[in-house]
Amino acid sequence: MKFFRGLSVLLVIALATSCGGPQTFSDQRKQVKDPDRPKWPNEPSVADTREAKAFVGISNRHAGLPQSREEAEINAYSAAMNYVGLVVERAVRQAGSQTGLSSDNRLGVAVVRDATVRLKGTALLRGEVAKYHTEHWETRQDGDWYETFALFMVPRDVLRVAAQNMLATGMQGRTADELESLRRAKEILEGMSLDE
Repeated sequence: MKFFRGLSVLLVIALATSCGGPQTFSDQRKQVKDPDRPKWPNEPSVADTREAKAFVGISNRHAGLPQSREEAEINAYSAAMNYVGLVVERAVRQAGSQTGLSSDNRLGVAVVRDATVRLKGTALLRGEVAKYHTEHWETRQDGDWYETFALFMVPRDVLRVAAQNMLATGMQGRTADELESLRRAKEILEGMSLDE
């Protein structure tokens, strides 16, 4: 009996070593080029300037570099638009606390949602991609693929105008109480810092 236990243990060890043992994710992929990832993909604020705010878009993995870059650009623009929406929501929330309108949390979300639908397809923001960082990976299973980070710089005055346009568009069709709160939100927005 001891002989069979010992034989089975040896058989398991032999199979494990002949199959290369369990593969980890790091065994399955390797970076073709080994560029050091800059700090800005993980911390966009390090790229902020006095004149412009930085947003980063990240692509999914793509077999081609052009598709990877395009998706990163789109995602960077989306990050900037989400930021504008959050700025508007914050201004509406602050205005609600000052005007006493109880539904301001919902009102801010509704204003951003309605404005986003109405402004869809318009170029609400303008900016430029200042940098790309692309990582080229090779996997046994999927072959080569690219993941790109795009650094999208938007002038701060453009962010403010975009937020004001979003708020103005979202004011359409509101009740008198809501309009009072939104007018106050517009004043708050004009003086709000866009550094956060």
